[in-house]
Amino acid sequence: RDITELNELERKLEHVEGLREREMEAVIESMFDGLYVTDGQANTLRLNKGFERIMGITHQQCVGRNMADLVKDGVFSRSGTL
Repeated sequence: RDITELNELERKLEHVEGLREREMEAVIESMFDGLYVTDGQANTLRLNKGFERIMGITHQQCVGRNMADLVKDGVFSRSGTL
């Protein structure tokens, strides 16, 4: 019985975590402001639709690419990036 209760609690926790992730994703994507996220090595992790609209670029152009490469390819200007 204790194992069954523990499994049920774990399932509920996973459900709540999934809801939080979806809520956060909805907030980020519905923001009017642009959001651009990189890791410590300037690799692009994500950007939102606001950023795409403001900058005139797409998610596919940036995510997974390093900022230095994006500057070199003319996607971003050096003065506003590095």
